[in-house]
Amino acid sequence: MRRWNLKICKDIVSGTLAVSRVPEPYENGRRKMDRIEQTEVTLLSQMERNCFSVHQEQVHRLIRRKNNMRASVTLCLCVFVLSATAVAQTRPIPRIADGHPDFQGIWSFATITPLERPAELAGKEFFASDKEAADYEADVRRRNNMDRRDGPAEQDVGRAYNDFWYDRGTKVAKTRRTSLIIEPHDGKVPPLTPAGRERQTERLAVNRGHEFDGPENRPLAERCIIWP
Repeated sequence: MRRWNLKICKDIVSGTLAVSRVPEPYENGRRKMDRIEQTEVTLLSQMERNCFSVHQEQVHRLIRRKNNMRASVTLCLCVFVLSATAVAQTRPIPRIADGHPDFQGIWSFATITPLERPAELAGKEFFASDKEAADYEADVRRRNNMDRRDGPAEQDVGRAYNDFWYDRGTKVAKTRRTSLIIEPHDGKVPPLTPAGRERQTERLAVNRGHEFDGPENRPLAERCIIWP
C-alpha cells in the first residue's frame, strides 16, 4: 500500500472523494493491471485504516505535548514556592530587647469602610461590583468633606476642623465588605452580656465625681485616642 496524503485520507473517510478502481502500478517500465476485479470497498477499507493510524498518532502527540507542558508548569511553581520559602527563612526577624518580634511602627487602618454596617447597606455583606464600591466611596467623601460650606452657619461651625486634620482614608476595604465587623453577619456590634453591663456600671460608678481628676478619667474621643 502506498503512503497516502493526509488530506486525501480525510476526503475518502468523509465521503467527499470517490475512488472506484485500484491505482494501476507500473512495473519494469510497462503498464500492468493488477487485479481489476478488486473492489473499491477493499481500497476504502485500507485507506480508512491508514487515516485512522495517522489520526491516532496526532492525538497521542497532542497528549504528550499537553503532559509535558503540565509538568513544566508544575516544576516552575515548585521552584517558585521553594525560593520564596528560602528567602523568608533567611530574612532576619526584627526583635526588641527581650527577644520578642518587633511590631513597632505606624500602622494605618484608615478606610472608608465603617466599623458597623450602615442602615442603608443592611443585608448587604459585600458590594456587588467595583463600580458600586466606587460610587459609595465618592458619596462618603462628599458627605465627610469638612471643607464644605453648604448649609446653615451652625452646620458649618459644627464641622470644626478642616478636612486636612482627618485621616479617614479614601477607599473601602479590598474585600469590598460593607463593614469591618464580619461576625455577626449583620455587621453590628452585639449587645453587652449581663456581665458586661455590670462591669460598665461599676466603672461609671467609680468615675462619678472624678471626671476631671486626670486624663484617664476623660472620654477617649476627647483624648484624641479615637474619633467617631
